[in-house]
Amino acid sequence: MSYFLLATVLVIALTLKSPSVKGYIGEVLVNIQLKKLDPANYILLRDVLLTKNNGQTTQVDHIIVSIFGIFVIETKNYQGLIFGSEKSQYWTQVIYKKKLSFIIQLNKIKDM
Repeated sequence: MSYFLLATVLVIALTLKSPSVKGYIGEVLVNIQLKKLDPANYILLRDVLLTKNNGQTTQVDHIIVSIFGIFVIETKNYQGLIFGSEKSQYWTQVIYKKKLSFIIQLNKIKDM
């Protein structure tokens, strides 16, 4: 009986460490927080599929539309930090003592 219990705990522990399970848990936690937004002021779109100019598609976890702006949220369930400011061209991500710099590109919407 104790071997069965140990095997069950081991399987559960390994499953929870799986990237796809961790990603799903992260999205659920973000969804819980986003549901607290006042629907009178915010429109929440989840799991949005967008078509790029070259015909390929890309998926976005959350888009929030409000009078304050449009917010795009891509959920990652990593343990680490991201450093940067709204005026910085480069941001730095630190995960497990590994640093990665990336460029922030802001596209302005033109009046139609």
